[in-house]
Amino acid sequence: MEEESSGLVFGKLVVILIVAALLVGASAMAYFYMAADDGDDDDDNNSGNGGDEYRIFLTGRDGTEKNMTLSEVMELTQLVGHSSYKNQFDNVGGDGIYKGVKLSDLVEMVGGMEPGDTLRIDAKDPDTYYQEFSYLNVYPDEYWYEMQGDLILACENYNSSYPDWDDGPMNVFLPEDGLYDLEDAKWTSVPGQGWHLNPSGGARWVKNTESITVIPGSEEWSIELEGRTTKTLYQSEFDNFKTLYNYTFTDYKDREYSGALLSQIIGIVDGAPCYGDEAFNTTAADAGYVILPSAVDYSSRITSNMLDTVILADEEDGELIGEGDGPIKLTGPDLKGFHSVKNVSSIVMDETPIPGWELLLNGSQGSASYSFNDLLSMRSTTGLGSRVKTGYDYSVSGPYEYEGIELMEFLEEVGLVDLDYSVEIIPNDPYLTTLTKNQTLGMVEIFDDSGNSLGLGEMTPVIAFMEGGEYLSEDYGGPLRLVWLDDHGTPTDGMIWTKYVTKVQFNNETIEEWDIDMSSNITGFQNEQYTMVRSEFESTAQCGQNPDHKVNYTDKYGNLWEGVPLWILVSTVDGNDTAYHHGFNDSLAQDGYTVKVWSEDGFNATYSSQQVSRNNSIIAAYLKNGERLEPGDWPVRIVGGNGNGDDLSGKLRPGNVVKMELINP
Repeated sequence: MEEESSGLVFGKLVVILIVAALLVGASAMAYFYMAADDGDDDDDNNSGNGGDEYRIFLTGRDGTEKNMTLSEVMELTQLVGHSSYKNQFDNVGGDGIYKGVKLSDLVEMVGGMEPGDTLRIDAKDPDTYYQEFSYLNVYPDEYWYEMQGDLILACENYNSSYPDWDDGPMNVFLPEDGLYDLEDAKWTSVPGQGWHLNPSGGARWVKNTESITVIPGSEEWSIELEGRTTKTLYQSEFDNFKTLYNYTFTDYKDREYSGALLSQIIGIVDGAPCYGDEAFNTTAADAGYVILPSAVDYSSRITSNMLDTVILADEEDGELIGEGDGPIKLTGPDLKGFHSVKNVSSIVMDETPIPGWELLLNGSQGSASYSFNDLLSMRSTTGLGSRVKTGYDYSVSGPYEYEGIELMEFLEEVGLVDLDYSVEIIPNDPYLTTLTKNQTLGMVEIFDDSGNSLGLGEMTPVIAFMEGGEYLSEDYGGPLRLVWLDDHGTPTDGMIWTKYVTKVQFNNETIEEWDIDMSSNITGFQNEQYTMVRSEFESTAQCGQNPDHKVNYTDKYGNLWEGVPLWILVSTVDGNDTAYHHGFNDSLAQDGYTVKVWSEDGFNATYSSQQVSRNNSIIAAYLKNGERLEPGDWPVRIVGGNGNGDDLSGKLRPGNVVKMELINP
């Protein structure tokens, strides 16, 4: 009994133990399936990585949360590429063939990023390692892409994945050359991130990535760059330039500005390597180009030979430049006030070939030579101008938009503003223009749109180098042309629009205005009247288009007289209206009429039309031996030969000419 009892007791005990074991096993199995069901039913459940399924936790800038298994991540579009990095000791590590999904695709699942935001990537506990990345790390433009390639969350390396791949999953850069080196890290890390905290490429790769979080930041300003390529330069990038190469400048008001050199910023789009110590195209700069920094309501012009001293400043006296002037102000020690641009929004590199043209300035205070680069760097003015073809059909050409340097700017250079003076605008042909002081101050004859004179009006004389936003071509009187501008394009006499300007001569002498009244009383042509003003007479006397217009005569005393043939004056009132450029009415001259010329004191001389007709030996002279005529002869005297080798007789040589008339014989 005792054995049975013992056996019975033992048997019952075994049964109890077996039942208990079955109950415990059933309970454990039930828990396993319940836990698995919970995970499958709620992908966004923020549960930890403790089981076989590795999870990635995403958080958006607005707090949106999502978690994904590695299997789900691998179902997204995958990238495969070879990559490696350099550590702070310049050793290569991390070599592998990585497969994964772009971080931008993951970030978009929780609302994406904005410029100024930060992406934080954390390793799985207990490592607690993390790295932060900027907007351009996640959404690289072509410049950043060239250095870093795509930023991916790699889930495989050499076809090995978690848990066999000890370092995975891991964020990886995929640069095109397969190596994320120290320079790449330097130029793709904004201040406070990456290279600035640890000068290593490998330090940016976070092993065993678990969480990816978008941290909202302040809205960033940006500047549009345009050169051989284009780019949007974000504030964080600018801050990187400034952190790496901070430049300061103290102006005449003792204000200290700090920022980045303009040459470094232009170096991004000038065709040289985009970033780095050598990221500036010196060949292009030496060849010459123009920089056009602009704000919403103002733009400036800087030439490439000025770049080394120009900065884009974001701080003044240690404080960020505030609204109105900032966030970016263009300034520098060699810039004048008109060069400075506040609140810069765009910078354009214009490589239109700069004309190889010089302007010589000559006056009593000395002389100076201005290259085209020099002129482009000066204070310029823009306006509208139209010209009237006086002496021809009186048609109006224009208005056209011109840009150039006001003549007064040059007057200030030679110190003649408060003196009596005259100015000669000298081209590379003989067609110079002489201006009185009043004309240099802008008081010239103006016209309506039909070419009718309105008397004197105020215009702005400008040595123009641009028309319609382009350099003046030789076809339109360039590279430099004297033009007359206002806000409306009021027409002025085309005779004072000097082409191909090469020299501005300032003389310490006054020039008085004068004119010659001409009319016709010939039957059938009684209404022909014309007044030739000084500027037109002188322009005609220097016209290079027709050799008949500019003539000279040497008298028996050896004096050289210069002017225009008398028949040119006659042509203005002889009824030949259909001809251009002082066409002469030959048939009327053959029929016969008398030309009568008066001096101011009433003295007059008469000539037959046959005697005058296309005769370049009888001239209306305004220069004697290269000088303007003396009182008594001034402004014009009739001189010349009588056709027999002798000078005209005294009675045919009136001086101080003021009037001419055609009358019936």
